[in-house]
Amino acid sequence: MRSPKYIKERYGRVDTFMPTSDNLFFSKHEIANDVSGYYSDDTVLTFAIVKSINEMGGIDMKNLWEHHIQ
Repeated sequence: MRSPKYIKERYGRVDTFMPTSDNLFFSKHEIANDVSGYYSDDTVLTFAIVKSINEMGGIDMKNLWEHHIQ
């Protein structure tokens, strides 16, 4: 496992997002444009995890699943 110092020096900090038109999935399917608002299944799962942890105080798979399918 890499140290926080190594990660910071190697990768810096995420402080912006790439435009949708740079997303290879959207470009491949010719739906890329400069309109923001697209998000991925990973985004949906991340929000479900955060909601579940906030609600349950930890990882609860049943609760996480319920949030994910909403």
